Amino acid sequence: MSDADLDALLTRARAYTTHSHTAHTLQNYAANWKHFIAWCAEHGGRSLPAAPETILRYVVALIDRYAVSTIERRLASISYYHKQARHPLPITDPGAVVADRQMTMSAWVEHHRATQLRAGH
Repeated sequence: MSDADLDALLTRARAYTTHSHTAHTLQNYAANWKHFIAWCAEHGGRSLPAAPETILRYVVALIDRYAVSTIERRLASISYYHKQARHPLPITDPGAVVADRQMTMSAWVEHHRATQLRAGH
């Protein structure tokens, strides 16, 4: 396979990946990405490529204000933009990092909320 053939194949693969999402999904990804970039700017984190610690701090900042499903969508958006930029995913399962790889993100978020309630926060 020539370099030109390989480049054409990679271009087609990128186009397929980009167009494999609906316009609505891409709009939501863009809005979530904009939120993440703004949060990073405000809190001194780098959005692309984001460090796992940045993602973790972001999730913790969202816990008390957003539903688990919203946080998961925001993480999906971050993953999408990292994939598009050909960066490795900063974290594939934030819950695993936080809870010693034993809880899902959802369970970790619920655990954190319960802990905050017990502590009177």
